[in-house]
Amino acid sequence: PPPLPPPQTASTSEILPRFKNTQKLTETITDETSSSAISLPAQDNNLIEQTFLQLATMGHAEGGFKKKERKLLNKWGGKHNVSEERMSELLTQAEKGGDQPSPTKREDLELLTIMALVDGEISTDEWKLLVKFAQRMGLALLDVRNIIRGVESGELVTS
Repeated sequence: PPPLPPPQTASTSEILPRFKNTQKLTETITDETSSSAISLPAQDNNLIEQTFLQLATMGHAEGGFKKKERKLLNKWGGKHNVSEERMSELLTQAEKGGDQPSPTKREDLELLTIMALVDGEISTDEWKLLVKFAQRMGLALLDVRNIIRGVESGELVTS
């Protein structure tokens, strides 16, 4: 396939969201994600921890966790009964980097996109990680863009 174009990112001198509606949606996203349709069955702790680790990896893609990223991680982890101690261990693992298991469902990629957008923009590193996960799942670049548009519009953020 042809090489992927680089994402457009906001410069550090201007604090504008990459997506027009993202800033007003970020609080809604953070508040509603823990009760969204992309919740996982409580009995599958391994899958829950894997998803938390993927979220933490996305949240740390820019080199550290921002306030809204931490808030989303804490809410999602709490909703899925991940203990504070285990969340801390998984956050440390995400900070160390390394290859993470890929998401297996489109809904997981939607959740990762929410994490990438929660601070108002998708950084180059977040974009690369989304594309990498999507390619491993057999999804096209167009699918990633459609998921981003769906999250931005609020269509994929359900209560």
